[in-house]
Amino acid sequence: AAPQAPAAAVPAQRPVAAVAASTPPAVPAVAPAAPTPTGADGDWHAVAARLPGMARQLAQHCEFVDRQGSLVKLRLDPARKHLQQHQDKLRAALSELWGELRLEIAVAEPEGVTPAVRVETEKRERHERAVAAIEQDPFVRAAIDLFDASIDESTIKPV
Repeated sequence: AAPQAPAAAVPAQRPVAAVAASTPPAVPAVAPAAPTPTGADGDWHAVAARLPGMARQLAQHCEFVDRQGSLVKLRLDPARKHLQQHQDKLRAALSELWGELRLEIAVAEPEGVTPAVRVETEKRERHERAVAAIEQDPFVRAAIDLFDASIDESTIKPV
């Protein structure tokens, strides 16, 4: 028989009671809520972002109005009326998410913010923050003063 190595010291373990006391209490499992017409979190913008192709393009320029049973009502910005030709694609994509439905799209000025407008606003705000950060940078300020330079804001890209 091969000689056995001496037993290594085993670090002391915490008592079972201490482990149990430090473990958070179990959270009861809750069944996920059925998806709503505006997504699980009530956000039409998130739903529109998940859709494929031209269905997404149309959805991003629509404002969610209402859902009554299987009828989903949207409002399309008149400047994007040409996207209405993809209504069947949007209906099919939404039906995959929520089951068979009818889609009604009214061409009218949105009363709220469409997903496309929200994306553009967020993009503009990120750019404005990036420009402000560049303008406040001490090194950039010194270079501008030293060389009588200016900042071309169109070249600044937010990260």
